[in-house]
Amino acid sequence: MANIGVARASIYADLSATKYEKEAIKATERIAKTRTKSSSGDQVSFSAMEDTLRLDIAAKNGAIRSMTSAQGYLLATMNALDSGDYILKKLHDIAVQASDGNKTTNELSALDVGAEILGDEFHKLMTSANFKGKPIFSEVNSNMKIGTGVQNTSIDIGIKQV
Repeated sequence: MANIGVARASIYADLSATKYEKEAIKATERIAKTRTKSSSGDQVSFSAMEDTLRLDIAAKNGAIRSMTSAQGYLLATMNALDSGDYILKKLHDIAVQASDGNKTTNELSALDVGAEILGDEFHKLMTSANFKGKPIFSEVNSNMKIGTGVQNTSIDIGIKQV
């Protein structure tokens, strides 16, 4: 998802869910039409198919909820990275100002203090950024599971500590 962006991934997820819902409705209608013209043995088979279809729909709905949670996680990650980017740009500006040969000792020490403060803020941001109480940047590269809608499968996502 990170390569296509959160907004585009949301659109793709919504389109997939809508398409899947339409296909499920069509399949249910086909089962209902055939059910009226069938024997009792076929009734059992149709009932099993209907149960399987309902389970599939429930699994896909769970996967969509899981994707929504993952989008929130990625959005929180993007916000933390954007804030870190802003701090690093300000730190770069201070470094450029300090490299100017026309600064006095007092001005250089003031710039040094400013750089220290920005460095501390960056460290604080990267260590305290969280999503639903869990740190965004963890020591392992997978700290969130996304359900796929397929039995016993999930995708691990996460951002490793910087």
